[in-house]
Amino acid sequence: MGSRRELARHAQVPRFDVPRLTEWIERSVGGVAADSAPFRTRVTGMGAFPSRRRARVVWAGLDDGSGRIAVLSLALDAALASEFQPETRAFHAHLTVARSDPPLALPEAFEQTTLETAPFAIERIVLFRSHLRRPAPRYEALREFPLGG
Repeated sequence: MGSRRELARHAQVPRFDVPRLTEWIERSVGGVAADSAPFRTRVTGMGAFPSRRRARVVWAGLDDGSGRIAVLSLALDAALASEFQPETRAFHAHLTVARSDPPLALPEAFEQTTLETAPFAIERIVLFRSHLRRPAPRYEALREFPLGG
């Protein structure tokens, strides 16, 4: 599945720090990936952040009944904590479908949207670099790390 999912959301890295941190980040993420087995999930439902009435992000939820996605996210936060402040917002496993600036007011029926997929495999972590610019950010895949080594 070609979707991007943020397992660890961290602050901007100053341009001059990128070379210094790149190797360390790759080792840290690679270690988490090696210690994590592949697993399956599926898309279940839709939602919006921060709310349906002020939607900046429209998302498709991921089934994390086993807690494997949350554990992977926490492991990445812990592995990167010496250089990056861990995320403080509650974790919600999802795939970002759309972003809007200004926020959208979605209809009430949106919250009743049914969306389910067949289960699919999560087999790797992809390290991305975000290029934040308008009208939309661009994400550059830097390296892939297979789960389980």
